[in-house]
Amino acid sequence: MRTNLIKILVLFYLLALTLAPCFSQEETEFLQTPINHSKIEGGQDKLEKPSHVENSTENKILDMESSEPSEEESSVKIIRWLSKFHPISSHFPIALIIMAGIAELLFFLAPSPTYSYSSRFMIIAGAISTIPVILLGLAYGIEFESNSSSLTLEIFWWHRFCGISTGILACTTATMKELNFRKILVNSHWYLISLCITIIFVLITGYLGGEMTFGLYHLFF
Repeated sequence: MRTNLIKILVLFYLLALTLAPCFSQEETEFLQTPINHSKIEGGQDKLEKPSHVENSTENKILDMESSEPSEEESSVKIIRWLSKFHPISSHFPIALIIMAGIAELLFFLAPSPTYSYSSRFMIIAGAISTIPVILLGLAYGIEFESNSSSLTLEIFWWHRFCGISTGILACTTATMKELNFRKILVNSHWYLISLCITIIFVLITGYLGGEMTFGLYHLFF
């Protein structure tokens, strides 16, 4: 039994001696050298993103943040966009006030409650519609004033003056019509005079607006 155990140990010893030369000197040195953790950490640092990539991404984020419009810029853009509706919206008070004058003329030629009710409705609607038209015109004039010649600016200032005056006259005329309709103002002559003056200012304001936009002055003079 002991002889067999000795034989087995001798065989293992001989086998170990035969396998030992299989490891070269470089491999044994590599296995014997300790692991340098600083090199591993340095390798991890090398795997991180380069500085120029980080700077480019940060610059892109800053550009995107700067490109986002502020609340003031967005409100200015909305006001500019709404101001473009001034020429279109101005047709409503022009038509309503002129039709109120025609209704009063028809009432004078052939007295009928229909014409009186129609003129009352149209002059009140025309007076109310002048308020947003004037506000849009003031907003429209901010950009128009900075991009116009001296001759156009003179026409523009007269157009603005007549437009605001038309709004005041239209509201005054509508009030007088309502007082006349409720029998508070018995004499209707002042209402008719105010209506005629309002119509004249409407025509002048519309003409100046057309001259300022399309150059209608050369069509008449």
